Amino acid sequence: MAHWTGLVQGIVNGDRAAETALIAQMLPAIRVMIRRRGVRVWADIDDLAQDAVADLLVALRDGRVRDQEKVAAFVAGLVRNICSDQYQRQQRLLPLESEPVPADPMDLPPVRAEQQQIWALTIQAIRALTVPRDRDILISFYLRGEEKAEICAQFHLQPAQFDRVIHRARMRVRQLLMAVVDG
Repeated sequence: MAHWTGLVQGIVNGDRAAETALIAQMLPAIRVMIRRRGVRVWADIDDLAQDAVADLLVALRDGRVRDQEKVAAFVAGLVRNICSDQYQRQQRLLPLESEPVPADPMDLPPVRAEQQQIWALTIQAIRALTVPRDRDILISFYLRGEEKAEICAQFHLQPAQFDRVIHRARMRVRQLLMAVVDG
């Protein structure tokens, strides 16, 4: 997190390049945090992520984030509040008889073409994994947003085993992606 210190100071000083760099680093993590909080519609995820980034930039420009090493914690709080507000708004708008329709986790988010390409390559790499358990755990955890405890119970894993399995699965996906990029 120390690498954000220079970016945060640059934003405080009005450096637009620092803003762009911080956004590029934070936006994917913000989207994952929003997804993990139960938001399933990609358009909503992108909208909420943009709101979080805008709030973060305003807070940084105004100097409200005093300890630059706590940017990640600040972002986590922003995401928690934004998702809570979104949930409350949706609950007021939903008729009592309607049930939310779960989104297909394999849908591509409506984002820029290069992000769609990266997303498609990542999904392709996950599907290309030769160990079915690796593929199933990655999809359950990252795409469906299932909790670690649920996945551990489903696959009969201890939490420490889960950590090792998911780490190795991510490394295999990374290797597959690097082979595509290098090839």
